[in-house]
Parts: sequence; C-alpha cells; structure tokens
Amino acid sequence: ILRTEQPWITAAHAPNQGESRSIRAWHVSFGIPTASLAIGIGLAVAGGTYFWPGIAMAYAGILWLLGDWWFFSKELAAVKRIAGVTATLAIAAVVSWVAFRPAPLGVVAIAENTKYEDGSIIDGIIWRDRYYPLKLIIDNTSGDSYHDLEMLVRTDVIIKDIWFNGEDKCSFKATLPGILIAHPETTITTPDGKSVTKPINMNAGSVFRVSCEKLSASSVLEIVAALVPKPPNPGRLRSFPSWVIVDATYTAFGRPEKLSYRTCLVESCKNMPKLISDTGAGVLDGNEL
Repeated sequence: ILRTEQPWITAAHAPNQGESRSIRAWHVSFGIPTASLAIGIGLAVAGGTYFWPGIAMAYAGILWLLGDWWFFSKELAAVKRIAGVTATLAIAAVVSWVAFRPAPLGVVAIAENTKYEDGSIIDGIIWRDRYYPLKLIIDNTSGDSYHDLEMLVRTDVIIKDIWFNGEDKCSFKATLPGILIAHPETTITTPDGKSVTKPINMNAGSVFRVSCEKLSASSVLEIVAALVPKPPNPGRLRSFPSWVIVDATYTAFGRPEKLSYRTCLVESCKNMPKLISDTGAGVLDGNEL
C-alpha cells in the first residue's frame, strides 16, 4: 500500500516563532511613536506657542508605545513587556511633570494711608501732597526663574508714577484699556497744510503696562505706584483706590502661564470692571494732573 502524506501546513505558511504576529515591525512600533515622542519633547523644550502642541505629540507617542507593549506584543516574554511598559510610564511621568508642575506667582496689593512730605524722594518717586501710595508685591515662590513677565495694572484712579524694588529690571508705560500702543504718537496739520507727527506724552493713566524680561527664582518684586484722583481734580485732594486689577502673562519652564488678580480695597466695588479692557479709563497727559 502506497501512502502519501499531505502536509497541512506548508513552509510558506508556517508561523515563524521568531516573529510577532503583532504590529511590532520596527518602522511602526518604534519608528513613528518614538519620533512623535522625541519631536514632542523638542517642541515643548522650545517653549512658547510650541509647548502644548509638543506635549500633545509626546503623549500621542507614549500612548502608542504603551498600546504596542501591552496589547500587541503578547508574543514577547512577560519580562520584556513589563520592562517596556515600565520604561514608557517613567517617560510619561517626566513629561507630565514638565507639563503640569506648579508655577506659582503671588500678587498682593497694599494701599496704606501714608503721606510723604512734599518733594521727598522715596522709592525713586518725587512725592507730592496729593499722591497716594499703592504697593504691589509680586512673589515668585518657585525655585526657578520666570521670563517675559507682562502685566496690565489698573485702578479706578490715576497712576502718576511707578518705581520697582527688586533684583530684576522692569519697565512701565501707560496705556489705554484694551489697546496696547507700542509707540504712541499723533499726527496734526499745521496752518500751512503740513502734517507733523508728534509723540503722545503717556506718563499717567489708570492702566499701566509693566514688562520684566526675567523674574528670578524665589524673588520678590515690589511695585510702588503714586496715585492721584481722576480729573477734574477737586483741589489737591488725595484719592484712595477702591480696587486693583492685575492681568499677567509669563513663561515658566518654557510653558506659557496666565494670572488674573482682582481685589476690592473698600466695602463695595460695584464699579470694578470684569475685564481690564473695559472702557471707563484712559491715558492722560501729565499736565492734566
């Protein structure tokens, strides 16, 4: 009897035990996820507007790697899978710390009924009888420096002058609510028909823009402001501020941050605007005050 055995599985179709039936091809399981993770981290390190898109790309790569290690790599030894998942989770922890680590910035407004002698120079300001002092304490309680601090400070009276006490250099400029003017100027027409452009003397207003390139780690910036009443000024009376608004943006660890501070200094602040850009304040020439 001649017996012929027909193999049920040919060599071409036999499973290769050295290969995974999952999607662990190098260009899929390691190439694309790892590239997404690396590019995302690079964008996050670049900071600014690239930070959050970079974090999103990094998380996409992490999720892809986790899915591959845990769900699609069952042909691998358990030790390898656990090691891969553990390493990926460690990377996820680092990315999460970079993305969500606290970036505290404290703001406190202090208005004291202190009257300095007319003509005295205190905190870099030549004080007058009608000036009322206001202090803003900006406190960086973190162990890292912040950068590109931009603050809009607004009260219901007029800020006549500002001085900074701290180790970091800052600048200030009066501005209009809702309008930031880099180089304020106006164009007038002379009697002979010529157009002449002149700068606007923006040295007082109820809204000031404060800019600091850097706020050092564990540092305190004290902003001293001299306040005067809004015109028409009844004589030389001093004016206590009813409220103070501070809107700030800054960069912490490459990440853009925002801060909004509102405080009422009297019993009721019904006239305090919800937004610093609300109308009702303006920039005044110092001669009006």
